[in-house]
Amino acid sequence: MAEKKAESKTPLLTRRDVLKIGGATGATVLLSQGILLGPWSPDAIEGIHRESEASTEHEWHMGIDLSKCIGCHYCVWACQATNDVPRDEMRWNVGFPERTENGVDFFMTRPCLHCQEAPCVKVCPVGATWVREDG
Repeated sequence: MAEKKAESKTPLLTRRDVLKIGGATGATVLLSQGILLGPWSPDAIEGIHRESEASTEHEWHMGIDLSKCIGCHYCVWACQATNDVPRDEMRWNVGFPERTENGVDFFMTRPCLHCQEAPCVKVCPVGATWVREDG
Protein backbone atom coordinates (compact mmCIF):
# COMPACT_ATOMS: atom_id res chain seq x y z
CA MET A 1 0.00 0.00 0.00
CA ALA A 2 1.14 3.37 -0.74
CA GLU A 3 1.41 5.49 2.25
CA LYS A 4 0.15 8.95 1.86
CA LYS A 5 2.14 11.56 3.53
CA ALA A 6 0.00 13.83 5.60
CA GLU A 7 0.45 17.22 4.19
CA SER A 8 0.63 19.82 6.89
CA LYS A 9 -1.01 22.98 5.85
CA THR A 10 -0.11 26.00 7.86
CA PRO A 11 -2.98 28.43 7.82
CA LEU A 12 -2.34 31.97 6.73
CA LEU A 13 -3.68 33.25 10.05
CA THR A 14 -3.97 31.26 13.22
CA ARG A 15 -6.93 31.58 15.54
CA ARG A 16 -4.73 33.49 17.96
CA ASP A 17 -3.75 35.97 15.22
CA VAL A 18 -7.40 36.58 14.36
CA LEU A 19 -8.25 37.22 18.02
CA LYS A 20 -5.31 39.63 18.38
CA ILE A 21 -6.34 41.58 15.29
CA GLY A 22 -9.97 41.67 16.41
CA GLY A 23 -9.04 42.88 19.89
CA ALA A 24 -6.73 45.57 18.56
CA THR A 25 -9.36 46.74 16.09
CA GLY A 26 -12.04 46.88 18.77
CA ALA A 27 -9.80 48.81 21.15
CA THR A 28 -8.89 51.27 18.41
CA VAL A 29 -12.54 51.87 17.54
CA LEU A 30 -13.53 52.37 21.18
CA LEU A 31 -10.63 54.71 21.85
CA SER A 32 -11.28 56.81 18.76
CA GLN A 33 -14.99 57.08 19.61
CA GLY A 34 -14.11 58.05 23.16
CA ILE A 35 -11.86 60.82 21.89
CA LEU A 36 -14.33 62.06 19.28
CA LEU A 37 -17.38 62.00 21.55
CA GLY A 38 -15.87 62.31 25.01
CA PRO A 39 -14.23 65.05 27.04
CA TRP A 40 -11.40 65.41 24.50
CA SER A 41 -13.73 65.97 21.58
CA PRO A 42 -12.97 69.00 19.40
CA ASP A 43 -16.29 70.60 20.41
CA ALA A 44 -15.57 70.23 24.13
CA ILE A 45 -12.04 71.57 23.79
CA GLU A 46 -13.20 74.47 21.64
CA GLY A 47 -15.87 75.35 24.21
CA ILE A 48 -13.31 75.46 27.01
CA HIS A 49 -11.05 77.70 24.96
CA ARG A 50 -13.88 80.13 24.19
CA GLU A 51 -14.91 80.35 27.85
CA SER A 52 -11.38 81.13 29.00
CA GLU A 53 -10.96 83.85 26.38
CA ALA A 54 -14.27 85.48 27.24
CA SER A 55 -13.71 85.38 31.00
CA THR A 56 -11.93 88.39 32.45
CA GLU A 57 -12.31 87.30 36.07
CA HIS A 58 -9.48 85.72 38.02
CA GLU A 59 -9.67 82.10 39.07
CA TRP A 60 -8.10 81.35 42.42
CA HIS A 61 -6.74 77.97 43.42
CA MET A 62 -4.85 76.56 46.35
CA GLY A 63 -2.40 73.68 46.27
CA ILE A 64 -1.36 71.60 49.25
CA ASP A 65 1.55 69.20 49.25
CA LEU A 66 -0.01 66.18 50.95
CA SER A 67 3.40 64.64 51.53
CA LYS A 68 4.17 67.50 53.96
CA CYS A 69 0.97 67.15 56.04
CA ILE A 70 1.52 64.96 59.10
CA GLY A 71 -1.86 65.62 60.71
CA CYS A 72 -0.44 67.78 63.50
CA HIS A 73 -3.28 70.33 63.23
CA TYR A 74 -0.87 73.27 63.63
CA CYS A 75 -2.76 74.99 60.84
CA VAL A 76 -5.93 74.80 62.96
CA TRP A 77 -4.17 76.11 66.05
CA ALA A 78 -2.58 78.96 64.09
CA CYS A 79 -5.96 79.99 62.73
CA GLN A 80 -7.52 79.84 66.19
CA ALA A 81 -4.70 81.88 67.73
CA THR A 82 -4.69 84.46 64.95
CA ASN A 83 -8.45 84.95 65.07
CA ASP A 84 -8.83 84.52 68.85
CA VAL A 85 -11.23 81.59 68.54
CA PRO A 86 -11.79 79.25 71.51
CA ARG A 87 -10.35 75.78 70.96
CA ASP A 88 -13.66 73.84 70.86
CA GLU A 89 -15.46 76.37 68.71
CA MET A 90 -13.66 75.65 65.46
CA ARG A 91 -13.15 72.54 63.38
CA TRP A 92 -10.86 72.37 60.38
CA ASN A 93 -10.89 69.98 57.50
CA VAL A 94 -7.77 67.94 58.14
CA GLY A 95 -8.83 64.44 57.25
CA PHE A 96 -8.03 61.20 58.93
CA PRO A 97 -5.01 59.25 57.77
CA GLU A 98 -5.42 57.33 54.54
CA ARG A 99 -3.23 54.39 53.58
CA THR A 100 -1.76 53.83 50.13
CA GLU A 101 -1.38 50.41 48.54
CA ASN A 102 2.29 50.50 49.61
CA GLY A 103 1.28 50.90 53.26
CA VAL A 104 2.29 54.56 53.52
CA ASP A 105 -0.02 56.78 55.60
CA PHE A 106 -0.93 60.29 54.48
CA PHE A 107 -3.45 62.88 55.63
CA MET A 108 -6.07 64.01 53.17
CA THR A 109 -6.69 67.69 53.76
CA ARG A 110 -9.79 69.38 52.49
CA PRO A 111 -8.70 72.85 51.41
CA CYS A 112 -10.80 75.76 50.22
CA LEU A 113 -12.96 74.70 47.29
CA HIS A 114 -13.79 78.28 46.27
CA CYS A 115 -17.53 77.61 46.39
CA GLN A 116 -19.92 80.14 44.89
CA GLU A 117 -22.00 80.13 48.10
CA ALA A 118 -19.26 79.16 50.56
CA PRO A 119 -20.80 77.70 53.74
CA CYS A 120 -17.59 78.23 55.73
CA VAL A 121 -17.92 81.99 55.24
CA LYS A 122 -21.37 81.90 56.82
CA VAL A 123 -20.38 79.81 59.86
CA CYS A 124 -16.92 81.14 60.74
CA PRO A 125 -17.29 82.58 64.27
CA VAL A 126 -14.86 85.47 63.72
CA GLY A 127 -15.19 86.19 60.00
CA ALA A 128 -11.75 84.77 59.27
CA THR A 129 -13.03 83.32 56.01
CA TRP A 130 -14.38 85.63 53.36
CA VAL A 131 -14.96 85.89 49.64
CA ARG A 132 -13.58 88.83 47.71
CA GLU A 133 -15.46 90.37 44.81
CA ASP A 134 -12.93 89.04 42.31
CA GLY A 135 -13.24 85.47 43.55
